[in-house]
Amino acid sequence: MTLQAATQTTQVHRTAEFHPSVWGDYFIKHVSDNNIVSVWSEEAEVLKKEVREMLSSAAASYLSIQGETILDEAFEFTKTHLIATQLSSPPSDQVSHALRWPARRGLPRKEAWHYFSIYKQREEHSETLLKLAKLDYNIVHKLHQKDMSSITKWWMDLDFTTKLPFARDRVIECSFWALGTFSEPHFVFARKVLSKAMAMVCVMDDIYDVHGTIEELELFTKVIERIFDMVWQGLARLINDIMSHEFEQERGHVASAVECCMKQYGVSKQEAYEKLNKIVANMWKDLNEELMKEIDIPKPILMCILNIVRVMDVVYKDEDSYTHSNTSLKDILATFLVNPVAV
Repeated sequence: MTLQAATQTTQVHRTAEFHPSVWGDYFIKHVSDNNIVSVWSEEAEVLKKEVREMLSSAAASYLSIQGETILDEAFEFTKTHLIATQLSSPPSDQVSHALRWPARRGLPRKEAWHYFSIYKQREEHSETLLKLAKLDYNIVHKLHQKDMSSITKWWMDLDFTTKLPFARDRVIECSFWALGTFSEPHFVFARKVLSKAMAMVCVMDDIYDVHGTIEELELFTKVIERIFDMVWQGLARLINDIMSHEFEQERGHVASAVECCMKQYGVSKQEAYEKLNKIVANMWKDLNEELMKEIDIPKPILMCILNIVRVMDVVYKDEDSYTHSNTSLKDILATFLVNPVAV
């Protein structure tokens, strides 16, 4: 093989068939209605006076830490009996949801939306409290729509779908990480920054995993190192450690965690799932333990850390919903951003 032929071989770009964005310019055309938000806000202020003393409680077994065998046993006992109850009686949406999305690991707004219908069925429910919760949900819902309108305009102005057609067009899905992490309405700037950062990181991920040749990626990594060195010293070295690995996958295919686990331990697909789920469960225990320590870090920052892990649990619960965003994640985003609850 001649030098010219060898050079041409190494410069062949990889490809991948990613489906286009499921949202397009939806959030540009569907701008928040400020009038209805004002009406809801006024009504909510009246209701707040009636429910200011009301309290809520949280589940316990998913707060366990490493070595907490009593809570582990309590969880297994409860889970077994919940499943048995579900099988021996009419299906219970509440039981199914509790097993699949425990309160500790669920995103607060996603869980609130699900709980509206459950709470309504309780005889002792408060109509005032329920209405206030729904109004609050819809007000924040409109605020998030406004966020998505702004981020969509920014993304479309960059025109990455034309300039980088190999990359996944997932700016709304990237913004979901920001919505889940900084869920309080006043964190507008934080959501904007994280949305843009996630979108750019995900494009870079596709440049590395899908498109770039080794020669291009080595050069690209050096550029990224220089940029981060100017912005934040030390961070560039971390980026280099993560990104400067060898790229040996077939065209557009990057091994999943399940595939890596199967190959490393010589186990079946099901065994790999079980091993990885156990790792995830132990990591949740580590996170719980760290969050309960007395440390000089403000509670809002700790909650952001917990929330970003919760987003990961939602996005990658059963599949890579980021890549395949026209499946379960589309419905979740519609709940967050498209369909208000009936008050």
